[in-house]
Amino acid sequence: MKIKNLLMFFVLLAITGSVAFFSQNSDINKNLTSTIKAVEPNATYGPKGAEIILRIGNGGAGPTCVLEALSEDFIESKKFNIQIAWIQTISRLTLENLKEKNIDVSFTYEAEPELQAIQEGWASDRTLVFNDHFLIVGPKNNPAGILPNDSVSIAFQKIAQHGAFFSRNDLSGTNQRERDIWEIVKLKPWEGRVKWYVAAQAFPVDALKKADNENLYTLTDRGTILAIHEDLKNTAVYIQDDEMLMNRCHAMLQDKPNKYAKEFLDYLQSSRAQALIAKYAGKNKKDCIDCCPLFTSAIEDQFLERNCLQRLGLMSNCP
Repeated sequence: MKIKNLLMFFVLLAITGSVAFFSQNSDINKNLTSTIKAVEPNATYGPKGAEIILRIGNGGAGPTCVLEALSEDFIESKKFNIQIAWIQTISRLTLENLKEKNIDVSFTYEAEPELQAIQEGWASDRTLVFNDHFLIVGPKNNPAGILPNDSVSIAFQKIAQHGAFFSRNDLSGTNQRERDIWEIVKLKPWEGRVKWYVAAQAFPVDALKKADNENLYTLTDRGTILAIHEDLKNTAVYIQDDEMLMNRCHAMLQDKPNKYAKEFLDYLQSSRAQALIAKYAGKNKKDCIDCCPLFTSAIEDQFLERNCLQRLGLMSNCP
């Protein structure tokens, strides 16, 4: 009985301790879903009442609504009476969902595990769909003193010395790229209690809003910042033109995909879908001439021009 009572004490201590921790860190608690492998749809696209035939897994592109635009255009072009579901998870969990056949199509941003999935035989048809672009962004007063011509590594060194950085800390594609850059400058701030390194699990939109609200630098992607730029008050873009910041999105299918998945992948490679991606500026901006496209098409493996970001007031004014 004494052992049983002792065990119950530690269980209660763990529970109450967890409650106290999360009550004091509500923002972190709110964003913990980024490392939970979701299997239920965040949204469905297509005619109401139609059967869900395809399930797409992806993290950051879904909130920009480009997956919705592509899904609905595919359904319309094929005259299908079906629905397509989007399940939001970071890339590594999206790949797990594909392996476990919880989804039919994965959209991910990590070449090494994608190629490993093909090699192991549980994924097929790896195809480049579009290019996103990482950006180093931060507070408009630029306490780290980042200059337009700084390299990515120099910018990170300056942030470590004179600024504060927000990390998603969820092993997402963005988080992995961030860690790759820190390792280049021979730092691993996630391993210690470094005051200037603020870490909390968050999806891209939540992470960018947190950085904006708390005067932090962070690594984000172009699609996300353009999708929510009207909600940002204190964020400027400092570095975008560097190969380390390319963020290529590949689609993959199950090892034995159904016919709808194959047709959807064929559609994604079509000139129709690639033209949609090249002009896509966000939901309700289908024909917007002066808007900034969120992505580049699969054949345009380059960064988009700065003028677009400057016109929106997002580029820094540093000398």
